[in-house]
Amino acid sequence: MKRLALLLCGLLGAISTAHAAAKCGWLAASKIDEVFPEYAPWQVMVGGNVGNCTFNSNPHEAPNIFGAIQSVKASAAEAADLARTLREATPAADNKIEAAPALGKFAFTYQTKDASGKLDERTLMFVAHRGKVEVNGSLVLQRPIGSAERAAAEKLIQAALAIADDTRTLQAANKCPYFDAALIRRLLPDKDYEENVYGENSCMAQAGSKAIILQIVADARADQIAQNMGAMSDGCKSEDLPGLGKSGKLMYQCTGGNPRATVRFTTPGKMFEYSFAPQREPTAAERAILVQLAQKAAAW
Repeated sequence: MKRLALLLCGLLGAISTAHAAAKCGWLAASKIDEVFPEYAPWQVMVGGNVGNCTFNSNPHEAPNIFGAIQSVKASAAEAADLARTLREATPAADNKIEAAPALGKFAFTYQTKDASGKLDERTLMFVAHRGKVEVNGSLVLQRPIGSAERAAAEKLIQAALAIADDTRTLQAANKCPYFDAALIRRLLPDKDYEENVYGENSCMAQAGSKAIILQIVADARADQIAQNMGAMSDGCKSEDLPGLGKSGKLMYQCTGGNPRATVRFTTPGKMFEYSFAPQREPTAAERAILVQLAQKAAAW
């Protein structure tokens, strides 16, 4: 369980970089202006009704960043257990860890240390939970983060947790329009299946030790972005997928990163990337199902 939790943290971290800016449904940028006025104005980098929102200010200098990724679980006990598992999986020797009881029974914050033991005082990470919602948050500032900054950021994390009381939002967070249920379940047949929507442009499904991640980049230069990403292949084998257009690619047997298969393609103004990570090299049959999943989305 700990290994899967750490894997998902890494995958979710990758998700947060792949969005186009949109309105954040659970937090207005003006609210961050209120708690961190010295860095105003803040603006949305990543948005959506639920799943992931990221804000920044002074983007042309050392940036100030606040973000939170929400994960909706099947029960409050499961959300709390994920927070507890992440706490146990965070090594105390490499991090300064502090409890955050206002954000949940097992909530905590941590700051990383470098090889010499020096603390990264400009970055503070949050793991919180409330009801069925688990939140991973981060705050990066241009100056060291003290108790006042931590307290201000906790108010923002509370806003991320507040969706736990919104039934309609919770329902929307558990159904990805780009996931064909039958195909997804062929790749993830285990009973503990779970699906989450992360903002407008990312989805994740997981069961057991396996996960499927969808990332969408909404940009008029989608074809060029796909080409640039293809140049950073992590030593993967690559096959053209003509049925998914000139940018259609299947990648697998990568020498870098976690074992995975990835399908990438573009539509006008969007790049889609499906990744299947079963903690082992995907089989040829599993790769074929992943391609079918992408084809369904392309025709959607």
